[in-house]
Amino acid sequence: MPAVATDSAASRLAQAARFDYATKLATTLALQGHIPKANFDCVAAIPLGTYTGPIAGFIGSKLNTDEIATALSFYESPVGGKYTQYGIVQFYKLKAIPEDLTVPDIDKNEMQQIVAFSRSSAGVKLMAPDFSRGMVLAAKSAEDKELVACGYKGAL
Repeated sequence: MPAVATDSAASRLAQAARFDYATKLATTLALQGHIPKANFDCVAAIPLGTYTGPIAGFIGSKLNTDEIATALSFYESPVGGKYTQYGIVQFYKLKAIPEDLTVPDIDKNEMQQIVAFSRSSAGVKLMAPDFSRGMVLAAKSAEDKELVACGYKGAL
C-alpha cells in the first residue's frame, strides 16, 4: 500500500492545480452581499496561503503519495496548466464575473492527456464533485477565523 501523502507535496498540488485560488474565489463569492462590505473587503484580502494549508490537509487525507505524484506531474505540466486555466475561465463565466481571461487552446493530443489523467485514480478522486465540496469545507474553518479577525460578529 502506498504511503500517506506529505503536506509539502499536497501543498504543491493545491497551488499547482490552483485549488487554493478556486476555493478562495468560491467561498468569497458566497459571502458577497451576505456580510457588511467592510468585512467582505477584509475577507477578500485574505492571503491564498490561508487556504492552502487546510486544502493540503484535505488532499493528503484523500490521496496517497502515488496519486499526489501523478496529479503533480499533470498539473505542473503545460497541459495541466491549460486545464487549470480552462476551469478557472469556466468558473468565471458560470458566475458571470466580468474578467478578461483567455480560454486556452487545447489540441487533440493535449485533450488525450487530460482524459488519461481524468481516468487515473488521482484524476477520478480530484474531479469528483464531493472533492470540491470537501476542499471548501476544509478551508471554511480557516476563513471563518479570518472573518472573526476582520471584526464580523454575525452567524458563520
